[in-house]
Amino acid sequence: MKLYDISVGEFVNLLEHAKGNIYLVTGEGVSFGMNSKLAQLYGIKMLLEDSKDNKISPEIIVEDKEDEEMFCRYWMSRCAKVSGWTKT
Repeated sequence: MKLYDISVGEFVNLLEHAKGNIYLVTGEGVSFGMNSKLAQLYGIKMLLEDSKDNKISPEIIVEDKEDEEMFCRYWMSRCAKVSGWTKT
């Protein structure tokens, strides 16, 4: 699943609420688990080095169906806000 225009804080919040395994896939195709805080910090550091304005576009693999739905809901609400479909 590719996430676009996601803020670092919101991404970390999603990871903290995830129940199952989440894997971050780098542009080079390397994937690693995002279950520990250390892995999260390292992954975000890598992504921020290549990003602008603290916005990242990670590709993630989500094993738990509920987690996948959580990420999809986030992405859809984010798109709706950016496009002006919703107020706030």
